[in-house]
Amino acid sequence: MVNNKTLVAVYRKDTDRYHQFTFDIGQGMVGNLYVPKGADIPERITVELKVDKAKMEKQSEKKASAKITREEFNQACAGEIDV
Repeated sequence: MVNNKTLVAVYRKDTDRYHQFTFDIGQGMVGNLYVPKGADIPERITVELKVDKAKMEKQSEKKASAKITREEFNQACAGEIDV
C-alpha cells in the first residue's frame, strides 16, 4: 500500500549536543529529529518505513489480550478474581 506523507521538521531548540527539530503530520504521526551540533544540516531527508506486519499483528494481539474490563479491574481490586 502506497500512502506517502510529506512532513516538515521545524527547529525547536538546541540541547547540549544536538539541534532538535519536531514534526507532526497528523493522524498521530509525530516525532523528533536530532542533528548533531557541528554537522551539516541536510535540506531533505527521506525516511522509508519498513513494516513487519507479522510482528505488528503479534504485538497488537499481545496488547489486546492484556486488556481487562472495568468490572474485572474492580473485581481484581476487591480480591474477587485473579488477573
